[in-house]
Amino acid sequence: MKKAILWISALVIVLSLSACDTTKEPPVEVPEEPVINVPQTPTDDVSTPGSDEVDIVDPTNEEQPEDNDKEVVLIKLNEEQAMDAYQTMRDRMENESPVDIYEDMMTLLPQMPENIGAIQFAKFEQYMQNWAMNYSDQMYFEDGPMSNLWKSIDQAYDYETDSYDFDKMENITHAEITKSLFKSGFKFIWLEGSPYPFIDYAQFKSLGDLVPEEVMAFILIMAEESDQISSADAGLVISWNELASRAVKTESALKIVENPELHAKLESIYRFYAGAYMLGMNNTPVVNWEDNKLQPTVLESYESTMANHAGSELSKMIEKYMNALKKLDFVLPYSNQEQFQAIVKLQSDWIEEATENLHKH
Repeated sequence: MKKAILWISALVIVLSLSACDTTKEPPVEVPEEPVINVPQTPTDDVSTPGSDEVDIVDPTNEEQPEDNDKEVVLIKLNEEQAMDAYQTMRDRMENESPVDIYEDMMTLLPQMPENIGAIQFAKFEQYMQNWAMNYSDQMYFEDGPMSNLWKSIDQAYDYETDSYDFDKMENITHAEITKSLFKSGFKFIWLEGSPYPFIDYAQFKSLGDLVPEEVMAFILIMAEESDQISSADAGLVISWNELASRAVKTESALKIVENPELHAKLESIYRFYAGAYMLGMNNTPVVNWEDNKLQPTVLESYESTMANHAGSELSKMIEKYMNALKKLDFVLPYSNQEQFQAIVKLQSDWIEEATENLHKH
């Protein structure tokens, strides 16, 4: 249980970075935001809906048309209005839970000017991550209304259909809390046989082109992970080709995302993808342990990456890697630690170079 909690805290949401057996990279330093302060970590209590809510009001005070067939025109806030709304929401994030804030934030984000919208979303996303950890603590380690919530979720969850039957929850309070979490941007992901709350990034996709391009680029990468995590229990749960595809998609997003907080999180995910692709994980090695030779499926994936993702940073890394492996007859020299560490160092240098190239965009 403790291992899973530590695994979550290491996540950006990639979701098992601390358990992987890949090249260890130096921590990514997030540049300080020069304009707006970061919201504080939430309190430990689970708030109830409707407490001290501040409505986000259309600045024109005009009612939207009731006819659903008519096009609704989104009215953007000006700079002064946006800053006031940001400050209000920052204060709410310091004192209220996502159950109280989520809908208002989803209404506010499309109204924000582009230069403030990305900053607002980055702060909100970090706030949601903090609360995911907070909810995990309340479920597993604290007394209160969420204590042992995992047992109720286990009663309601159907593995075959990936759905929940709340009528099967014996604890009515737990059923209502779970429903409120689903409605406020969270989902449960099962790790080591137990459910843990994570941000459901797929819900953010409804924002579409109403938010800055860089925000949606970030959301799409994270939604792919929250919809189907790439790794769990120190092993991959997706194919090698899918892992490569996610790495290349993340490269594309990194070229778009300029917000330093969002960029740093995507960069951490990219480092994990690239490292796991070249070196594997404890429970998903790239080699056959009998002879330490690269598995045919891995070699086939490398060839596919060079052919189908030519020009990508990942493809460039794999081309260099293949040239190095040919000299070793495609055997990773685990028995010769000096030689093996030299290969690990090469991988680290390649990943560092790739992230620098992507950052230049």
